[in-house]
Amino acid sequence: MRRILVSGASGIVGYGILRALLKSEKSLFLVGTSIYEDSVAPAFCDAFEKAPRTDEPGYLDWLLATIRRHRVEMLVPGIEIDMYKWADHVPEIQDAGAMPLLNTPE
Repeated sequence: MRRILVSGASGIVGYGILRALLKSEKSLFLVGTSIYEDSVAPAFCDAFEKAPRTDEPGYLDWLLATIRRHRVEMLVPGIEIDMYKWADHVPEIQDAGAMPLLNTPE
C-alpha cells in the first residue's frame, strides 16, 4: 500500500487530487492536510491532519513528524506555497522517508 500526503486538502486543487487518487485502482493510504479544521478534506482521505501555516516557524518540524507518523512515501502539494517550501527542504523530507512530487529546480 502506497502512502501519499496531499497538502491544501480543503481547497479545490487539494481535494481534487485526493478525489482523483481515490478513483485509482492502486491500494493507497491518503493523508490530507489543511490549515482549516472545518474542511471537506476528511471525506476524501484516510487520515486528516490540521497543519500550521506553511510560513510559520514550526511548519517543517510538523511536516517531518507527520511524514514519520503516517509513514508517508510521497508528498503532493495542493497549494503553491508548499511547493516552494518543500523544494527548499528536499533532503530533510527524503531523510524522513518521503519524496516530494516537484519539478526540478531548473
